[in-house]
Amino acid sequence: MNGSRTTSRDFLFEAAANGGMRNPQEDLLVIEALVEYHHDRKAIQPERAARAWVLAEEIAASHGLEVVDALAQRTKLE
Repeated sequence: MNGSRTTSRDFLFEAAANGGMRNPQEDLLVIEALVEYHHDRKAIQPERAARAWVLAEEIAASHGLEVVDALAQRTKLE
């Protein structure tokens, strides 16, 4: 594609090719990033921050966890 540079379009194609599935460790990383984004942006962009939190909840729930439980799992992996 663009040498070693990955574009968002490349990412979408790769995700589609992989069935859009991440492994549980990747989901933990995504949850952590969404929670951090939520905390960083809630005063500046409250709607986007709230959406990030909802996405974190949805991903955690897909593994039978609450967000706090997912974050606790992360510390066990370190």
